[in-house]
Amino acid sequence: MNNVATRDDINEVLSVLREFMTLVDNRFNAMESRFDGRMNNLELRFLAMDSKFNSLESRFSNIETKADDIYVTIDGFIGRIDTYEAESAARDIQFKRLTAWARKASKNTNTLKPYNPN
Repeated sequence: MNNVATRDDINEVLSVLREFMTLVDNRFNAMESRFDGRMNNLELRFLAMDSKFNSLESRFSNIETKADDIYVTIDGFIGRIDTYEAESAARDIQFKRLTAWARKASKNTNTLKPYNPN
């Protein structure tokens, strides 16, 4: 066996290495293309999800605004009820005082008459 490589032997090895490198490069390019396609698909999905989240955020913001409006309206109603109850209590006390005064006045003037609603 001859341990000396000739130029033809070196060219043959280089040719085999070129073919191998071409095959590896082609496979790498195919894998890269598939990976790019999947990444683009993921990017589109993330953009769609972002759009949906923005839509939901907008809807929740609208709901919060409407809820705040309802709370303001309810607070107004409660304030009116509180005012009405305070006025009713004051009117009841005034009516009791006037009734007591009228009874006292009718007793002092001796004009006490029985109540007749008819």
